[in-house]
Amino acid sequence: MSQMSLEGCRHLRKVARERDTGQAHAKFRLAQADADMAEAKEQREAADKTKEKATKRQELLEKFEPTLDLKRLETGSGGYTVKQIREQITWHRKIGQDIHIPTGVHKMKKAEVWVVMVRAVRRHLRKTSMNEGD
Repeated sequence: MSQMSLEGCRHLRKVARERDTGQAHAKFRLAQADADMAEAKEQREAADKTKEKATKRQELLEKFEPTLDLKRLETGSGGYTVKQIREQITWHRKIGQDIHIPTGVHKMKKAEVWVVMVRAVRRHLRKTSMNEGD
């Protein structure tokens, strides 16, 4: 191995001084810190937005008045849309705490969702009548 010449050493020192005085690394760190802070702000805003949506959804569920008239539901009168049926099922799952509602209700056809809703209402009425009997 040959040793570096005096001229080569001078050149390396000169390049090192230029890099140090240019402070490229410090500028990079500042830019990275700015980018990290911007990303953190975006994530906080997204989390706040998600939390706000969840709170709003919960408030709507608490205000929702489910149809608990079993005779009306069994006859099919009322002309419910799939959206209304799903809202009712969501109410039974979240507010009524019905653990027997199957997952994947949003993929079911209207007739199947209707049956799930009627069963949920039956369980709810049975549960409330048992609580009142205590």
